[in-house]
Amino acid sequence: MVYGFMALKAIMRMWEVCENSYSPQTLELIPSFYERMKIMTEVYDANYEVAEFYEAIALFHFGKMCLRIIKDKCEGKDSLDEESARTVATLNKSLVSLTMQGIWSFVAGCGAQSLFMTLSVQFDPEKKYLPEDFRMKLHFIFMGLGIMASSAAIGNVVLIEQNFHSQLEAVKPFWKFWGTKVLVS
Repeated sequence: MVYGFMALKAIMRMWEVCENSYSPQTLELIPSFYERMKIMTEVYDANYEVAEFYEAIALFHFGKMCLRIIKDKCEGKDSLDEESARTVATLNKSLVSLTMQGIWSFVAGCGAQSLFMTLSVQFDPEKKYLPEDFRMKLHFIFMGLGIMASSAAIGNVVLIEQNFHSQLEAVKPFWKFWGTKVLVS
């Protein structure tokens, strides 16, 4: 839902650029069409970064849900001896830790990027404090971070879904995950 609102807000910014329809205050403050277009493009990018952060939060909750179901199914095995039960508990703890490590890296990366974009558009639109070359370097750093973190998080969730498909069958995670991923990509 939040992703949809942020995407709509971004599209509305681009529509303002296409129509060249701004408030009189904006026209007075930024008389150049090119400068208004640059600023609105940055606002557009910031809106999508915030939307991606919410996508990361959704993936976080999806992963937690799947891991909780797996944990509950593992703990429900009364037929295990004490040593086997401890081993299953340790394996589950490791599974949760490794899976959430990838998801947290995605959430942190998206959060940092959306925060940077939002703050730089909001508080430094004229680029007085952060020069353009520095912003471009940060843009590429965030892009690389996003690709790596997204790959780790999504890869972890896909592996969980594939390896524990029978335990997760009741919630049908395959269609929930891919349906959401297709909508926001």
